[in-house]
Amino acid sequence: MTSALLAKIIKQVKRNDQEISKHKNLYRADDVYAYFHDLDKCIEQTSKILKQGDSHLCFVVANRTVRRVTIPTDEILVELGKKYGFKHEKTIYRTIANKAMSLKNAPENITNQAGKTMTRESIVILKY
Repeated sequence: MTSALLAKIIKQVKRNDQEISKHKNLYRADDVYAYFHDLDKCIEQTSKILKQGDSHLCFVVANRTVRRVTIPTDEILVELGKKYGFKHEKTIYRTIANKAMSLKNAPENITNQAGKTMTRESIVILKY
């Protein structure tokens, strides 16, 4: 995959994995990589069937937090798209309406350490 931002994020998650996972043996950096690897393959396959110069590809994503690192999925998506000839047309941000989850959680179950949950989504529009 070609995304400098993704490489930076995975490095941060790995660092936090080493600190947090001493007791749990759960490494989330591999999960983050696997998600973006699959997304990269999706973009690659889509680029093979779209008509160049006349097509748009839209994704609705949210920037979640893993190991207390915010994953800028919308920005990474734009970087991955460029590799296959997509140009970023625009990103529309909107609040997630009627959210059923709480606004904060304690992902590592550590007392007095709450993290934010996803409260807005990004509609990323790529032109091919």
